[in-house]
Amino acid sequence: MWELEENNLILVITASTAMFLLLVIALVVFVVFYQRKMYKQQLLLQEKENKYQKELMYSFVNGQEEERKRLAADLHDDIGAMLSTIKMNLNIASLQRDKEDQGELLKETRSFLDQTIQSVRRVSKNLLPVALEKHGLDTAIRELCERLSASGEIYVSYDFRVSENFPEKDNINIFRIIQELVNNALKHADAQNITIEIIDNEKEFILCVSDDGKGFDPAHVDNPLNIEKGIGLANIEGRIKLLNGDWDIQSEENIGTKVKINIPKAQ
Repeated sequence: MWELEENNLILVITASTAMFLLLVIALVVFVVFYQRKMYKQQLLLQEKENKYQKELMYSFVNGQEEERKRLAADLHDDIGAMLSTIKMNLNIASLQRDKEDQGELLKETRSFLDQTIQSVRRVSKNLLPVALEKHGLDTAIRELCERLSASGEIYVSYDFRVSENFPEKDNINIFRIIQELVNNALKHADAQNITIEIIDNEKEFILCVSDDGKGFDPAHVDNPLNIEKGIGLANIEGRIKLLNGDWDIQSEENIGTKVKINIPKAQ
């Protein structure tokens, strides 16, 4: 009797131990497979992120190259042509015997020189706005808005309400972001009104640029870099990353587009 009970007890213990070991093995196998699956997913996500960052950097570099090309075109086509004309006129004037003809030629040359000076100022203003350097970000953006509104083709409203200023080193990036967003609205949105708002709270600065243009359907855009002239948006995203910020684009067809940018304050 005791031997039978002892044998049954041994069988129960053996069976329980075997089941426990099987459960442990199953759990270990599950954990291993789960970790491998998670690792593969992380690798896939990392590859996608790396690919996106490469695309972003490529577009950002292309954007800088486009800016250089525009600058080179301005210098060559506009300023270069006028300087060549001035040089030619001065050469001709030096050979003129008739004082009246010489005077007319010099008068024309002075006019070309004035135009050249204005062109140089325009190019230099595009490189670094004088108002930004001398008077700060608020004044520079306000002048940009006033200049655009003065054309009569579009109205740009501007609201700047912050409790503290941006770090001076960030001003040029903030200005270029605003400038590029406004340019996008002008070129692609067919907007009549643009609103720029800059506010802050204890932790961050908040920039909002909205327009009443034709908008687009975000569902049809997998990557914001692919929106029409994506180089401009790549420049924007590159500058936002330099500021450790993030952004969100909301748009609806025939309603307009709103871009919101959050930039953390230095702690």
